[in-house]
Amino acid sequence: MRMRKNQKTNRFILLLFCLLLPGPVFAGWTVRSQPVKIAGGGADYFMHPRWSPDGKYIAFTGQNYSGLWLVSPDGTGLTPLTDEAAAGFGFSWSQDGTALLTRISRYEGFRRLHAVTLFDAATATARQLTDLRGRMPDLPRWTPTQERVYFFNGSTLEFADTGLKPVQRSKAATTVLPYIRYSHIEIQDSRKGTTHRISGLENERSINLEISPDFSKIAFEVVGGNLFVADIDGSNPIDLGPGFRPQWSPDGRFLAFMLSEDDGHTFTASDIYIIRADGSERTRLQFTEDRMEMDPSWSADGTKLVFHDHRNGEIYIVELEYTN
Repeated sequence: MRMRKNQKTNRFILLLFCLLLPGPVFAGWTVRSQPVKIAGGGADYFMHPRWSPDGKYIAFTGQNYSGLWLVSPDGTGLTPLTDEAAAGFGFSWSQDGTALLTRISRYEGFRRLHAVTLFDAATATARQLTDLRGRMPDLPRWTPTQERVYFFNGSTLEFADTGLKPVQRSKAATTVLPYIRYSHIEIQDSRKGTTHRISGLENERSINLEISPDFSKIAFEVVGGNLFVADIDGSNPIDLGPGFRPQWSPDGRFLAFMLSEDDGHTFTASDIYIIRADGSERTRLQFTEDRMEMDPSWSADGTKLVFHDHRNGEIYIVELEYTN
């Protein structure tokens, strides 16, 4: 009788011990703070923010991608760079954070012309890298050393010198340049003298091509399909599931993106997600329900995101925490 009583006591102690143990900790991202507004709202509708790689500035555009502005992460020093049409569509930072690359648009009568243009962040001055022309079907992109930019001109890849100091990336595949040729991603390898498409996705139309900070991988969307990651040469594609407008974390391990809904005419909902580049740890960031979060971009240290609220054109910063 005494043995049975001791066994019951031991089982009770073991159960109590298990209940007192901390629960399992799952890897993933969580929000550490309420979003802080740094720009926009009222008469100023801003969107598509992009944090500079050196952390000094946040650039964004206005409605219909018109114009470009800079602001400090603390919300001070709002500076207009240009009011050119389409200047805010697909702009990108140089690797050292000193300049913005974009494709401006101007009209001569009913004819729309484009030019590759560089904006200096410190002086807010512009330098046109190409002549104005009617054909420029793809966005300009940085080469790995930032000394040159390249773009598809309708028939081939064209290059332009930036005048910027070169930077080095230890993993940079300097001979491999991805671009979009009439809605299809192509990869030109100048060392091999070849051009090819993404393995297994050769016939898929794609948009929002983004190159990782070390130039070892690419992320992109398949039109009507999912978000993908592949090696810089187009090999080993990974399906990440639904997602839009991917942005690489500074260390290249994660992607932030938005998952939006629409009624065929306007957006009705949007949330921000983070996922590992291998497709694991897909996490929806928990914001308040009164915002429509879009276009996330990472801070230089990878601890914050900047995004815009589609409902009112306000730019916000939110702090993040990652748990292993």
